[in-house]
Amino acid sequence: MTGRAQITGTGEQPYVVAVDLAQWRRVNEGAPISLPALSGGTSGGTSALVSPALGPRGTFDLTWLSPVRLNAEGVIDAVPGFYSSGQFLLVPWEVLPWHAADTLLIKGDISPAELARLVPSATIETQEAALRAIQADPLTGTVRTTMAVVTVALGAYALAAIVLSLVAGAEGRARTVSLLRTLGLSDRQARRLTLLELLPVVVITAPVGVALGMGLPAALGPGVDVSVFAGGLPVADHTPGLLTPVALAAGLALCAVAGAYAHTAMTRRRELDAALRVGTD
Repeated sequence: MTGRAQITGTGEQPYVVAVDLAQWRRVNEGAPISLPALSGGTSGGTSALVSPALGPRGTFDLTWLSPVRLNAEGVIDAVPGFYSSGQFLLVPWEVLPWHAADTLLIKGDISPAELARLVPSATIETQEAALRAIQADPLTGTVRTTMAVVTVALGAYALAAIVLSLVAGAEGRARTVSLLRTLGLSDRQARRLTLLELLPVVVITAPVGVALGMGLPAALGPGVDVSVFAGGLPVADHTPGLLTPVALAAGLALCAVAGAYAHTAMTRRRELDAALRVGTD
């Protein structure tokens, strides 16, 4: 049951959510949200959880359907699926003078059409429909496009770093490899030398980049409110996927190997007698 009530004495009119917590937990079992803990009652009243906007308080009187005395047991940041900001409080189902409900949370595989038949006066919203609405929102599309563009740009910067490291010392490296070829250096050994030169770029930057990409969401996620991108619903899980960062790191390593092969093929054309005449007129 949801509604708006008034706190006696202060005149504040917070939103109230009265739920059967035991059944609520059963319905949300396995969902990526945490439900609050609320005891049945304390001395002189029924326990309640209040939003940060209401601030800490002890015992207070609330007028909603009928007067009731509540004890603020703690603070709750959001009621998943209902409120995530403003003044609201959560109370147990027993606070109601009579059992009534204006919101039903249903667990199972029943179709929306069947629900509409069973409860014709209800407005039915499924998790899949809510997800599709969030994904179809223009803001969500803009954020996804921006993230894709940034990812491609960062991959291009990493590729440019490899190319520049090859180009910057190409002339000196080619001269050295040509001189070493006169001493019996093979193509495989030449590729290994080039890879060893590029190894710090790949071995240091790629793992560090993956570690930062995986660690920053866990470190900064609790302090970043991304509920605006989820239709106002609270978001508690910021665990990133491994596919994108690992794929980018693997692509960086493959580019380094391809660069080493390309450089070896180019230096192979250098005339050995020209290398031997280096430094002479």
